[in-house]
Amino acid sequence: MPVQAVQAPPEVESCAGRFALQRGPVVYCVEGLDSAGDLRQLFVPRNQTFATERRDDLLGGVTVVEGTAERTIADGGTEAVPFAAIPYATWANRSPSPMLVWLPEDAAHADRPVDPSLRPSASHCWQMDAVDALCDRQGGDELGEGRSPRFTWWPHLGSTEWVQYDFVQPRRVRGVEMEWFDDVANGGGCALPASWRLLRREGDDWTEIVHADVANGETKTLVEFPAVETTALRLECQLAEGRSAGLLEWRVLD
Repeated sequence: MPVQAVQAPPEVESCAGRFALQRGPVVYCVEGLDSAGDLRQLFVPRNQTFATERRDDLLGGVTVVEGTAERTIADGGTEAVPFAAIPYATWANRSPSPMLVWLPEDAAHADRPVDPSLRPSASHCWQMDAVDALCDRQGGDELGEGRSPRFTWWPHLGSTEWVQYDFVQPRRVRGVEMEWFDDVANGGGCALPASWRLLRREGDDWTEIVHADVANGETKTLVEFPAVETTALRLECQLAEGRSAGLLEWRVLD
């Protein structure tokens, strides 16, 4: 059975510039475990010959589709990386890992690299999300319908949680912008936090810069303050009762 690169109808805007791999009746997907980790900056030129290999030692025995992908890097260039695709029906049967069905075919449709000047961390991150989504420079305005790289504290509900940026070099900061993830209207469990506060690191201590109750229902929050120099920022959130919360993007203003 030959490997086919299948495109969606042009009306499906979120799949523009993307394709799916299909072999006979079997649709394939790419998991980060088989394709050099994070998939968000990966694209796969489709004018290549895809190879197949039977792997009896993998997922109970599957035929894998293999090829060469490219990954966008911070300096604007790309690097070649091997990738392997598995039958879609077998995904999520190993350790947590990102997954893609619709593969970008060029750099223009791949995500941009995360901000290299930041080291993000969090009190908790749901296994299907990514802490790096905080600084991948892809907020909701840049996303097509159906695409939502994000960070969430799911399934933690009503707890106090945090995200943190450690800076590679001390940084002078004059503001932050948070783009919250809220899917309550779609039946989800993530809402705006009940309140939040921003802290900066001073030696071994954390000092509050600003705090706020989230009461206006806006998913974007821009806060500016007198410039401070610090080696790290922490955004501490009190989640709403019975709800979790998350962010599509957390931007730092220099």
